[in-house]
Amino acid sequence: MRRSVAFALVSTFFFGGINQIAADVNPTSVAYLQASPQNAWITMALSAAQVQHPAIDHLRTVSGSTVNDYAKAILALTAAGENPQTFGNIDYVAALENLAVSGQLGDANYLNDDAWGILALSAAGIATSTTAITEPLTFLRGNQNADGGFSFAVGGSSDTNSTAAVMLALIEGGVGPATTAIQQALAYLKAAQNADGGFPYAPGDESDADSTAWAVLAIRKAGQDPAAWTKSSGNPVTFFASLANPDGSFSWKRSVPGANLFATQDAVLALSGTTIPVGYFRTPGFEGLGFRFRLEGRDHSLCDQKFDGVTAYDLLVAGSTACGYTFSGQTYEGLGFILGQVNDEPAVGFAAWMYLVNDAPSSIGLQGYQLQPNDEVVVYYDPDYRTPAYPDYDRPLRLAVYPTRVSSGQAIVATVTGLRDGGWEPAANTTIHGGTSDEVTGADGAATLYLANGTFQLFATHADMVRSAGNSVVVGDGVSSRVGLQAEVVGGNGSNMPGGGTVAGSSIAFTVSPEQLSFGRLQPGSQSEVHLQLQNSGTSGITVTAQVNGDLLFSGLALDNARWQEYQQALASQATASTTVMLAVPSDYLGRGIKTGELIFWAEAK
Repeated sequence: MRRSVAFALVSTFFFGGINQIAADVNPTSVAYLQASPQNAWITMALSAAQVQHPAIDHLRTVSGSTVNDYAKAILALTAAGENPQTFGNIDYVAALENLAVSGQLGDANYLNDDAWGILALSAAGIATSTTAITEPLTFLRGNQNADGGFSFAVGGSSDTNSTAAVMLALIEGGVGPATTAIQQALAYLKAAQNADGGFPYAPGDESDADSTAWAVLAIRKAGQDPAAWTKSSGNPVTFFASLANPDGSFSWKRSVPGANLFATQDAVLALSGTTIPVGYFRTPGFEGLGFRFRLEGRDHSLCDQKFDGVTAYDLLVAGSTACGYTFSGQTYEGLGFILGQVNDEPAVGFAAWMYLVNDAPSSIGLQGYQLQPNDEVVVYYDPDYRTPAYPDYDRPLRLAVYPTRVSSGQAIVATVTGLRDGGWEPAANTTIHGGTSDEVTGADGAATLYLANGTFQLFATHADMVRSAGNSVVVGDGVSSRVGLQAEVVGGNGSNMPGGGTVAGSSIAFTVSPEQLSFGRLQPGSQSEVHLQLQNSGTSGITVTAQVNGDLLFSGLALDNARWQEYQQALASQATASTTVMLAVPSDYLGRGIKTGELIFWAEAK
């Protein structure tokens, strides 16, 4: 079981009373949106324009019950840095997941809801390897039209808006921009673009702001610069300029002048320089930009976070600070740095420390590998590098869990796949750990789990394969909660719900309060202390430990004057304890902007 504490580091850059916004966004356009009736798309646009604390109370309820209704609320909340599972009157993520039917999200007659559902689930922290995303992704790929575009409904004619939405979803789900599917979709958009640089809903129609915005977001998602898409009379950016009005609003079309709220929100979103999702909410840990890094030891995972870096070695170094492990190795001519030992696990005899980038081995050392966008690095302990004979490296495992939140007594299906010959196939006889008991997958790579109430971190293992990443599942209501922490760096250079479970007939339940902690205003070289209250309201004594994920600034967080890695608090039944949390900002700290992370408290029965 865990109790989690989210925290954020916020620095401010003011420009005309609002945050410093993207160069192509006019401050009057932001002001226009702020003064308008709020909706999910406006929240996304304002967040993309770097407006701090946009209005979000309107997202506490959702009008409607379709995939798109929940998806736009989730995308808006994640853009604003909020948790879509706990912010509203219901768990929006679970509500969306519950609309999955026969490998699709929502209505089987439409592609549109599958595209937006994929984007929303990924933004909310659902792994793109889960069936909730992979199955609708397969459905979308199977419905690409001969002209390269996509339609709103199955069997319909292509249009630019649907093509852009599906492109966003496909790329978010892991379909590379260089693949045939994306290249054909880009070609469709290119052919539809008008001479004025804008895009119409359907080829041959007049350019409009909304269609141009969706095309821009998709082009940017594919790694291209929309401003470089130049036609005889302009490009998408100059087309937006032709629709701009003095009050900051945008017209829908040149032939329909006058303020249009939808056109304005879409134009601001497109001109902000971002794409969709605008932001992500990760629990635990993946809030920052950077590259996902996993370190899998002999018997358990040692690190799974996101870090910034230039080489794979930089991620190994960043992980040692954030996750608290030690490592050593040696540099060899022609090979670079070769990892020799992590903690007390040395590479001796036929044992070795290996690494994969995007599930494939690299032919150069960690220091020599230059990270590319969206790279994922896995360093793992191989007890015998000679096996298997083919391929000559251990193949990675993927664990997909669906659904990730269930009511008491509800079944969870865990599916494990392994990489072979460039494709993922079911991994039979794989052991799934971390639940009430270990389970073994069948020939289809799947196992059905019935877990006690609580929060569980599931992972899969198999001989001669790399341990899967962990997947968090929640059983029962009110098991996990989040307490926000906030600090503002200035100057220098730079719902708490009770959780529970049972062990051998005794209940485990503890709470963390208050709901919000603030470190105040900090300068580099200063520090601040705040206090948390832990209460064991169960019938079993517990031992509480801690984990910190997220931005590197928080890697030195101290609990009760000790490194968070060393924190341990014993609590008898019905006992309470106060914990002091200290954040110190290094004197040479140069970071600016929002830094986020999470402090997680784990409770185990004594």
